[in-house]
Formats: sequence, structure tokens, C-alpha cells
Amino acid sequence: MPRFLIHPEQLEEGRATLSGSQFRHAVRVLRLGLDDEVTLVTGNREYLAAVEQVTRSRLIARVLSERPAETELRVEVTLVQSLTKADRMDWIVQKCTELGTTCLIPVLTERSIIKPDSTSGEARRIRWRRIAESAAQQSGRLAAMEIAPIVDLHDAVQQLGKNHLLIVPYEGEAKVSLREAIMRRIERPVAIIIGPEGGFSADELERIRSAGGITVSLGPRILRTETAAVVSCALVMHELSEIEPR
Repeated sequence: MPRFLIHPEQLEEGRATLSGSQFRHAVRVLRLGLDDEVTLVTGNREYLAAVEQVTRSRLIARVLSERPAETELRVEVTLVQSLTKADRMDWIVQKCTELGTTCLIPVLTERSIIKPDSTSGEARRIRWRRIAESAAQQSGRLAAMEIAPIVDLHDAVQQLGKNHLLIVPYEGEAKVSLREAIMRRIERPVAIIIGPEGGFSADELERIRSAGGITVSLGPRILRTETAAVVSCALVMHELSEIEPR
């Protein structure tokens, strides 16, 4: 069934209005017409609605029923992702949104291949937001994964280290597992810090550890940065019991 994430103001007196890009997608792509049913999501509620009216620029759907939606994580999981090539970053945004990741903070590191200026960086952020919105809609989430502005790695670490458990997958770690790190959470949200294609420098690792970061092993094989991002998010959610029936 088609699914749309809507803002609260789009829903009024039992009817929801789709306009702009949502209208075009509903009418021109999905070919929705009178009486076709859709799912609408806003806040923590999910609505079953039927198309009641289609004009040249708006689609109006009548709410038939509603229920609580429980697709978001109970524990906040933030991904701090070193900038990588465009197609890989797009893939990370899409897959981590589908998994339920709360927020993505793209960061610049010493070995980042991509180092956009403020203008191109904001353009990338807008693109990632669109990818996250589409992935959230497809996967049944209540909201898209938040995409933060691009910042320096050390700024992100200093900010998050104040109240997050910082987990750093690192190929040089031979003792500490991700499960052991999660056991130190003590009710804190989790931030996963993923390095660039060339890995973190020794100075970067030292600064992360000084901020409370825990390096963990993901096994004996070296993973690509995009693989490590998705695998780490999935493993953290598994350890937090977020990937099981509710």
C-alpha cells in the first residue's frame, strides 16, 4: 500500500491533503484515484485513508482508521560517517535509514577523499535528505533519518562524547567486541564512528579515545567503510533488542 510521511498541518478534520512533490508522486507515478487506499504517517500515529478528491494540484484523502506506530528505535543511534564517494554515501544514507538509524553526522577526516566546500556540502546534504525521506517512506518509518551538516570529526566527537557511548569499529582492535562495548552503555544513546577509506590517523584515534570512544572489532576481515557503517548499525540495534518483534 502506498505510504506517505506527512506534516501534522496536512491533516485536518479527518482529511489529509497531499500537494507538491507528494501530489505528483501519488497521481503521476502511483496513478492513485478515487477510493484508492493509502497509509499516512505523522508524529507517532499511522492512518489508513482513502482518496476522496483529486484536483489539478491536490489530493485529498479521508481517514478511515488510525493506530499507534512503533517503527522508531527506543534507543537513539547516531552514525558519525566519514565522507566517502558520492554513490557510497548515498547507499549508506538509504540503508541506515531503512534500519532505523536516528541521525547521520557526515564528518571530514584527515584522509577523507571528498572535502566539499560549504556550497557543495549543503547541496549534498539536501540530496541525502531526499534519499532518507524516500527510504523512510518505503521502510515504514515515522520520520526520515536526520541528516546533520558536515562538520569536522573532532567537533562531532567532542559534542557527542559528553552524553553518548562512542563506538569505533577499528581493524586494529583485537580484544574488545561490539557486544562488550554496548554493555558499558548505562542508558546512554549510542554513536557509531566510521572511518574513511584510508582509515583514521593515529592522532584521530587518540582524540576519539580521549573523548571516551571505545574501539571495537567487527571480526578478522577488513570491511569497506560503507559495509562497516551498515553492519555496525545493525549489530548495535541487535544488541539493544531493536531488531525483534514488538
